[in-house]
Amino acid sequence: MTPYGRTGLTAVGTIAMGLGSHGQPASGAQERIPFDVAEVFFELNNTDGDLGIHALIDGEPWKRLAIRDPRGRGLLAVLLSGRLRRQGLTELFCESDEPSFDDLSQEAFFERFLEGTCQVSGVTLEGDRLILVRELSGNQTALESCFDVQ
Repeated sequence: MTPYGRTGLTAVGTIAMGLGSHGQPASGAQERIPFDVAEVFFELNNTDGDLGIHALIDGEPWKRLAIRDPRGRGLLAVLLSGRLRRQGLTELFCESDEPSFDDLSQEAFFERFLEGTCQVSGVTLEGDRLILVRELSGNQTALESCFDVQ
């Protein structure tokens, strides 16, 4: 059994991973492969009065994945272990907690997520690097922006 238990999946929020130096092929040449889909976006629920951040990542089988905010700080890091590390993942969807606006105001939420360049990166089973970088823009205080890094 791995230190992460039997599930083989460890997700750690607010931590950045240095992916570039891990898992290079024996030839020393590291191929860069784009994700098929890499979206990070806000979801506003007017009915319940809450707001959260979601992510959808899809592409080649990977063993490491990270999402970094415009300041280079980690939003999400996933490291596969055990049997799942050998198998790899190809798709991941996640969503944050969505506290009510009574518990977390819209303004406080958007102080956590800034406009700018967001990076989604990973390492394939073969050691190639998956990466996608996009400019994030929009009027966040008007609740119309999203991290769309597709």
